[in-house]
Amino acid sequence: MNSWDLEVPYALSLLVYNEPYGEIKGIKELQHTAQQTYGAGSYTPDVPGLFWSFRLMIALGVVMVLALLSSAFLLWKNKLQDNPFALKLLVFLIPLPYIANSLGWYITEGGRQPWMVVGLQKVSAAVSLNITPTEVMITMVGFTLVYLFLAIAAVYIAVKFIQKDPVDSLEGGGK
Repeated sequence: MNSWDLEVPYALSLLVYNEPYGEIKGIKELQHTAQQTYGAGSYTPDVPGLFWSFRLMIALGVVMVLALLSSAFLLWKNKLQDNPFALKLLVFLIPLPYIANSLGWYITEGGRQPWMVVGLQKVSAAVSLNITPTEVMITMVGFTLVYLFLAIAAVYIAVKFIQKDPVDSLEGGGK
C-alpha cells in the first residue's frame, strides 16, 4: 500500500516492547495465531480504513501546527490583525480538531475489532439481547436531534455576539 517508506530502525520494537530487539509480527501471522487460539474467524481489522484514517489524522495535525506557528509568527510581528486572509483561514480551520479527534476515535475502536476485550470478549458476544434495533435507532435519532439543536443554538449565539458592535459592548450602549 505504501509507495515509499520512511523507516526508523527499531522504533516500533521500542514502542511495543521498550527495547530495540522485540519481535514484531505481521498481520497474517497474527491472524493465524488468533485462529489457532480462539477458533475460526476473521481477526483482522479494517486495515485500509485504519491506514488512511491515521494518515489523515496526522495530516490534519500538521496543518493545525503549521497554522499555529504561522499565526504565532504573525502575532509576534503585530501583523495578524492586518492579515484578513490568515484570519479567514483560521475560521475555516475550526473543524479540524473535531475531525482529527473523530479519526483517532475510529482508529482506536476500529483497530480493536473484532474484540471488545482482546482475548476475552468478542463484539458479537457483547451485543445486548435486551434491546431491539428499533430502540437503538430511536436513541440514536434522539441524541442526534439534541446535539443538532445544541449545535444550531451555539452557532446562533456565536453569530449574534460576532455581529454585535464592539463599541456598543465596551460603552454599555448595547443594553
